Formats: sequence, C-alpha cells, structure tokens
Amino acid sequence: MATRLQETNRFEAVGKSGQRYLIIESTQQISLDATKDGRTLWADDSRFLRAVNFGPVGQVSDSEFVVFLSGERLKRV
Repeated sequence: MATRLQETNRFEAVGKSGQRYLIIESTQQISLDATKDGRTLWADDSRFLRAVNFGPVGQVSDSEFVVFLSGERLKRV
C-alpha cells in the first residue's frame, strides 16, 4: 500500500499583530486497490497545517488557528 502527501488547500490568515501568514493544508493519502482500468484510487488519511516559514499550525475552529512555535493566534482572512 502506497502513501503520498498532497497539498489540498492554501489560504491566508492574520495574527493580532497584523502579521499575515500563508497556511498550507496537506493531506496524507493511502492508495486503494487499482481499478479495472489500472487507475489507482486514493483515500484521505491525516491532515496537516503549516504556516510557510513559521512551522506547524493547529486548528482551533473553522476560522481560528494557532502557530505552535510562537503561540500566536490567527484568524482566517
């Protein structure tokens, strides 16, 4: 069974300081059995968020996030 990491979303968020962050969502996917025509189907597994140049990000709610390394809270733009 193969796995891959795919970028599945990107968006901007802003902190209280006014600093803007680019957030990248990546999803780890696992392969399922190939179909009759040889195509591989992929199923989503784990999801990861990171701020470009700032590291991992946790999701607090649909519109709120926190940068793990700095503790800064962000709002989705």
